Amino acid sequence: MLPPGSFSEYLALLNLRLDAAEKITLKLFSLVWSESFGARLAIREKTQHAQCAQCVKHKHILRHLRGDLKARRGQQKLYAEHLERQYRDRVVYWRARSCSRLKTPLPSNHVVVAMILDAIDHSKFKYPRSRVFASKELSTYIRPTMDVMGCLVHGHSCFLALSEPFLPKGSSFCADLVLHCLHRLARHGLDLRGVALHLQSDNTSKETKNNTLLRLSALLIALHRLKNIVLCQLESGHSHEDIDQWFSVITSVLQTHHEIHTPAQFVEVLNKWLRDPSTRVHETTERHAFLVESTRDWKTFLAAGCKSNHLVGVGGPGAPHVFAFDRRSDLGLEDEDVDSRFWQRLGATPHPSDVVLRTKQYMSDPDSSYSRPILYLPYAVAVELAQQGAVPEGQF
Repeated sequence: MLPPGSFSEYLALLNLRLDAAEKITLKLFSLVWSESFGARLAIREKTQHAQCAQCVKHKHILRHLRGDLKARRGQQKLYAEHLERQYRDRVVYWRARSCSRLKTPLPSNHVVVAMILDAIDHSKFKYPRSRVFASKELSTYIRPTMDVMGCLVHGHSCFLALSEPFLPKGSSFCADLVLHCLHRLARHGLDLRGVALHLQSDNTSKETKNNTLLRLSALLIALHRLKNIVLCQLESGHSHEDIDQWFSVITSVLQTHHEIHTPAQFVEVLNKWLRDPSTRVHETTERHAFLVESTRDWKTFLAAGCKSNHLVGVGGPGAPHVFAFDRRSDLGLEDEDVDSRFWQRLGATPHPSDVVLRTKQYMSDPDSSYSRPILYLPYAVAVELAQQGAVPEGQF
């Protein structure tokens, strides 16, 4: 399925790449499409997902420039550049996914693990699920809906975390799920100390784009639990990826089961499906669905343990889409290369294992466009938190 649009819009983008003498007519475009692509591709007429604000703006302007060919061509060029950039961002994720599935060490002697998180539309998980609700008497019966968070660890495992609606779904929930996935990888023999984690998610503060996940990432790097971590988000409106296709398959599976009365039965149905060898053929190490009854309060714990090193500008218009965490020694940075004003006021002394944060606007931007590294978490602060032996409240 191609994104929503029309033949005219796709033809305009194609002609933008061609010289004047090579322009293609709508008749020829429709003919080639029907003969070569009609049985393989389709243009989705409408979508339930939120549309990209930039795409809406460009299309709206184009509709009002029909009488000005020069201005219309300029606007089409800007629109094409926007689409090209979001495609390059996707290629970055696809490259990380391929490296994760190959499981081969890179020249720097570390292994890439690509993980993607997302939530499923909870309206598909109303319970109890039964044919009796098709009757008129029960058609307006209000049923609770379960929340489901999916996680694909490409080349390794896949997980479905189900929870009832009264359980808070915030940054602490996502932090617990990420740690659970990493723990399961370690249980299956993967040495996480040599892992470069690529963590992909939607461009929303509910999942990974928040200070809780930033602090957790820095803590894992400072304590040498991972080699490095990159938190990545595609642009809003262009974040539909392979995990969403997986969710579509899950919805189809559930539609074949008409009698599912409890959350435990949902877990049982999903685990039976996940045990099928044809399900997620690349993730063979572990495929598991489980019910989450409580989570740890990572938000409060990490805010106190990391001395409230709050990063502003994480979300909203103009916010970065890439957050990279590395140890100072791995990047070969000197003291003058790092912005450490916040921690200097607290008396932190430099250490090779200090964690620095670099950001950039888009995933496909070159490494030279990274912002100046800032000292996000000193090694001494991370060690102090670990030596205290404190743990966040709650259980997973």
